[in-house]
Formats: sequence, structure tokens, C-alpha cells
Amino acid sequence: MYEEEISLQELWQTLMKRKWLIIGITVCAMVVAYFASRAMTPIYEAETTFMVKTKGSGLALPFDDMGLMGSTQNIGRNYVQVLKSRTIMEKALEKLGKVPGVDCPDLDSLEKAVSAQLIAQTDAITIKVQLPDREFARDLADALVDVLMEHNKEMNSAATRTAREYLEEQLEVSNAQLRQAEESMLALKSGRKIVEPSLEAQAQIKRIADLQAERASADVALGELQAKVGKIREQLAGISDTVVSSETVVEDPVVAQYRRKLAELEVALATAKEKYTDQHPEVQRLTAEIAEVKANLNSAVARVVGTQTETPNPMRQGLLGQIVEAESKMAALRAQSDALGRIIAIEEERLSKLPEKELDLARVTRDLEVAQQIYIMLRTKYEEMRVTEQMQISDIWRIDPAALPKVPVKPRKTLNTAIAGILGVFVGVAAAFIVEGTDVSLKSAEEVEAVLGLPVLATIPIHEGPLADNNYNSYYYSRSNHGTKRSKEDK
Repeated sequence: MYEEEISLQELWQTLMKRKWLIIGITVCAMVVAYFASRAMTPIYEAETTFMVKTKGSGLALPFDDMGLMGSTQNIGRNYVQVLKSRTIMEKALEKLGKVPGVDCPDLDSLEKAVSAQLIAQTDAITIKVQLPDREFARDLADALVDVLMEHNKEMNSAATRTAREYLEEQLEVSNAQLRQAEESMLALKSGRKIVEPSLEAQAQIKRIADLQAERASADVALGELQAKVGKIREQLAGISDTVVSSETVVEDPVVAQYRRKLAELEVALATAKEKYTDQHPEVQRLTAEIAEVKANLNSAVARVVGTQTETPNPMRQGLLGQIVEAESKMAALRAQSDALGRIIAIEEERLSKLPEKELDLARVTRDLEVAQQIYIMLRTKYEEMRVTEQMQISDIWRIDPAALPKVPVKPRKTLNTAIAGILGVFVGVAAAFIVEGTDVSLKSAEEVEAVLGLPVLATIPIHEGPLADNNYNSYYYSRSNHGTKRSKEDK
């Protein structure tokens, strides 16, 4: 304990002895940091915020009406990636009439100067631009939002138009099938005497028609997705030579396995719902298992698509993200269609057991019922899509335009000076101990005895004070062998 106190005392004495060295180094560091900060080019930050319209909580990008884009967070991240793309930056500079590397920094420097961040638990995204030219920083922030709004509107319009055209084609086919079914019914009733199906047969026909309509709805949704994703691939092909094809995903053995499993579970769930309510443990178990298989299917699709990715281009990554979710959705729709097809086959088998006199009318009635339901479904979807196309606007709107920054965010002279001062103290203390350690002069009797190995016979203390005060210097002689003292006054 005593030795520790002595060590701390010696430490403090060393610091006090070299205090001017420590102070000098600290002051020099602070002065250098201050003037170096003043010599730096000031950087100004312009900030703007925009919202993305989401479905329910939100839509942000096309295809969300099909459940394609996933969560709001995924939507926001896609926008952040698109915003950082070189394509958006080039369009923003073109809008401002700037030429990279001529009257503004080059593209690489501008991309580093721009940052975008999704605000947690919201649908808002903040854009920050840090540049020496504060007016250019403000204008660039606003231009990036303008270009993104135009880009989003173009994507929405193209996707909606593609879906509308697909539905229009399917509606024509459905209309032809409906007319044929009506003609068949008319011909059957006018040709010979028919027997009306029993109530049980009518219920069977209604069930088959509902299943057929449900399957047709899944197939239409699948076709919509395929048409819409085709537009994404066109954009992707313009960014990179590599295009992820649906065949690549479909042919993957793991994806195929999960699709088969999903189809089997869909059939089992449909069968269980015929016997039990939705609250039954068996129905709930199958529902949970289907959700798990769908999650695994999504992961498998993401893996397949991810293996096709080589270029870390942000816009490319955003488009690939859309393809991943689209392929997952299409895989689930294919599995659903397969499952419904199996159930329909079972119901058709039951229907074929009807008496021959009832069978013909039952089949024609079934075809007519299916054709009517499909036609109504397609007509409804087509009208909705047509109205959407006519009212198509951007899903983005600006909350706060960028203001002209007044105070630079870099360099921070006060902060830099304070940090330099702290570092200067540490460097000064280290220098003090280094200087003290390299000083070989003897400063005490103990050091003399330690070095020479001989006893000290006498010391001459330093007396402070003027001689004019008639003070006397005293000399003390000590003998270590006898332990006696003698003093002598010197006037």
C-alpha cells in the first residue's frame, strides 16, 4: 500500500514537473486543428423527405396489387436502392442542365455525396446531399425526388397497361367460351326432352363451377404477373446482360419440391374444410404448414434468383428484388392451380356417376356456370384495371422540399479542436514520461545512493528568499556512521 502511494506521488510529481511540456503540446494540437479546419472547404447538407403511398399501409412500387412487393420496409428499401442508382442520378443532372465533371463533380463523387434512409416505422424516406455548393446541393436533392416520381409513374403506367391488355385478351376468350356454353345449353334443351338434375347434382355442379372459377382466377393472376414481370425483365436487360428467366426458377429441383408439397397441402386443406370448420385443429395445422412451405418456397426462389446476380448496381438489385417476389408469388399460384385441378378431378368423377339422362344436362349446366363466373370475374378485373390506368399517378409525393442550407455540416471546427485538445493531453503526458525516462541526471540522495552504492554524507538544501532579509543559509552535515549532526552559521 505504501509503495503504491509512493508510485502515485512520483507520477504526480513527474506530471507537475513537465506540466509546461504537456500544456504546450495540447495548445499546439488545438491551434493546428483549428486552423486546419478553417482551411478545409465547407460542406453544406440539403435534406428533403418524401412519402411512398402504400396499399393498406402501403403500395410503393407496381405489382403490389398482386401482393408482390411484400412489406412496407421492403418497399422502402427498394426505393432507397433505386434512388442511389446511376440512372436516376444522370436523369437528375440532365434535369438541372449539369454535365458531370465539367460544371459539377463527377458521378462517383455525387453518388458518395447522396444518402437515402428509410425512416423507421414510417413510409417516409429522407434524402441528404452534401456538397460544397449549397445551392447545387438543394437543387440536386429536389431533382432526385422529381426524377424518382417520374420514374415511378412510368413504371406504374407500363405495368397497368400491360395488365389491362392481358385482361382484355382473356376477356375475349372468356366471352367466346360463354357464347359457346349458351349455345350448347340451347341446343340441348331444344333437341330432345331432358331430365333436370337432382338437388344433389345441382349442388355438385355449383361446387365444380366455383372451383373452376377459383382456378381460373389463380391462372389469370398468374398471367398478370407474368405479363408485368416481363416489363421488369425488359428494364433489367437494359441495365445488365443477365436476365433471370422463369424457366430457371421453375426447373429448380428444390423449388419444384416445395411446389408439389404446397399443392398436396392445398388439396388436404380443401378436403379438411369440407368436414371441419376453420377453427378445427386439423384445419389450423394444415394452414400453418402451408404458411411454412410458402416461406421456404420464397427462400428457394430467392436463392435461385440470387445466383444469377453478379452486378451490385442498386437499381439492378431493386429490380431483382421485384423478380424474386414475383417468382415466389407465381410459384404459389401454380401450386394453388395444381391443387384445385386435383380437387376438380375428384368432383368430376363424382359427377360422372349421375344417371345418363341427367349427365348431359349436368355437364352443359356446369360449363355454362363456369363460363359465366369466369366472364364476370374477368369483366370486373378489366374494368378496375381500365379505371386505374386512366387515373394513374405517381405513388410518391414530396413532404418537405429541400431548403437552402445556411451552416456547413463539415468541417466542425469546435468539435475538431476539442478532439485535438484531448489527443494533445494524451500525447503531452506520454511525452512527459518519455522525457523523464530519458533524463539520466540525479535529483535526490536516494538516487545517488542507488547508483553509487555509497552513503550520502551531506546535502545542501536550496534556500529560497532574498539575502537582504538577513536570513541565514544553514548547512547540515550528517554522518551516517555516527548519526550525529552539526550546524554552522555563515553570515
